[in-house]
Formats: sequence, structure tokens, C-alpha cells
Amino acid sequence: MPEEAERANVIAFLGIDGSGKSTQAKRIANWLQRAGRKVTYLKTSRGRSKLDRVARSNGFADLANFVGAETAALMNASLGWWSLYGIRQSFREPGAFVVIDRYMHCHAAMARIQAPAVEDKIRGLFRRYPEPDQTFYVHAPAAVAHARTLDRDGREVDTVDALAAFDRAYRGLPEFGTFIPVDGNRPPDEVQVEIRRLVAQRFRLPEEMLTAD
Repeated sequence: MPEEAERANVIAFLGIDGSGKSTQAKRIANWLQRAGRKVTYLKTSRGRSKLDRVARSNGFADLANFVGAETAALMNASLGWWSLYGIRQSFREPGAFVVIDRYMHCHAAMARIQAPAVEDKIRGLFRRYPEPDQTFYVHAPAAVAHARTLDRDGREVDTVDALAAFDRAYRGLPEFGTFIPVDGNRPPDEVQVEIRRLVAQRFRLPEEMLTAD
């Protein structure tokens, strides 16, 4: 990929399902776009729900039971990689913004739980893509996140314990110290104000943008 000065500004949002990361990522992308910035927004695929359905159609509980945990982790990561490949030209546009909901770290964290042996392979897979200039880790208690996903999906996708394990895996990543933690257990507008301020500081955006709708 191009050197940092020759490429787009990349902002990544990470967090467990139900933390509020997707809401905030989309709102930041819309905010930047309304302010006249060129923005590419992408919610990358984890692939899990679609591939689990394939597994169930073949009589297995989920993809890991169908093909094995390591293969399942690599298949899911490959779908995320392919999502990013579709916007590869956007990374090359100096001054533009690329806002991504889920990045390599999502798959690395999941590998730590399900298939630690393939974490390095997943990292190698994503190496062609740039490191984010700013990475937000939107967090909320696992029980809160679980309740939100139930309200959203009408069914349980992950248990409270699974969400808590995913949060611990994120926090155990070597990059975690570079992430910006954001408390997602607050009203979304309040969270958005904080993230806008941090984005504006990092990319030296005009102060009037902070109050723009």
C-alpha cells in the first residue's frame, strides 16, 4: 500500500457485537461526508452468520463443527479480507477518509478464542492493507451488549460469556495499547460528540465541524 502521506486517512472501529461501534462508525462517516470530505465507508463481513447457515444446512451446529475451528477462522477472515479488497483503490486517495467497521483485529481476536494457531496467518493475510491512523475500541459491558443484540436481532447470536471472552481477546491483542477506548454504555449522541472531537484533533479538522449536524 502507499506510504501514509500518499494515502487516505483510515479510521477503524472495533468492539464486541452490541457495543455500539457500528452506529458510531456510520455516524462518523456521514458527518465527514456532510462536511465535504470524500469518504468511503465499509462494514466488513465477519461471514459467520452466512457460513453458519451453510453448516446447519449440512447438519452441523456451526461452521467450526463443519470444517474445523482453524479452517472456519480462516474462511471468516478471508471474507473480511475480500470486503477490504473491494475498496482497495479508496486507500490510495490522499486526503480522503476510509471509515471501517471491523478490521483485521476482529479476526485476530476471534482466532485467539477459537483457533490460536492461525492468528499469525490471519495477520499475514491482512498485511497488504494499511494500519489505521486512528482505531476506536467501543466497549460496553457484555450483559449490556447482549441485551442490545437481543433487541436488535430478536434472538441470541452470542451468549454473555461469549461476548465477555471476545472483549478479553481484544484487550489481549498486542495493538490494544494503541486503540482509543470509548465507553459505548452511554447515549449514542454523547459517544458521537467524544469521537468527533478526537477525529477532529487527529486530522486537524476545522473547529466548526464539531457542531455541524
